[in-house]
Amino acid sequence: MMALLESSQKYIEKDTMADMRQLSTSEIELLTSGGYKGVRLNGYYGLGDAPQVLYWFDVENTEQV
Repeated sequence: MMALLESSQKYIEKDTMADMRQLSTSEIELLTSGGYKGVRLNGYYGLGDAPQVLYWFDVENTEQV
């Protein structure tokens, strides 16, 4: 349980969008269960090609009224 609590403040780190698209089942489960805060993307097509590091978060879909 302690490892899960420690990881909930961390991000899964991926270098490219292709890497992010290949998240493992266990990584997705940890993201959706709150085991990780989100995904830190270090580039889009290649490492460092984005103007800054991108962060992706799991957000529940809500309808706008």
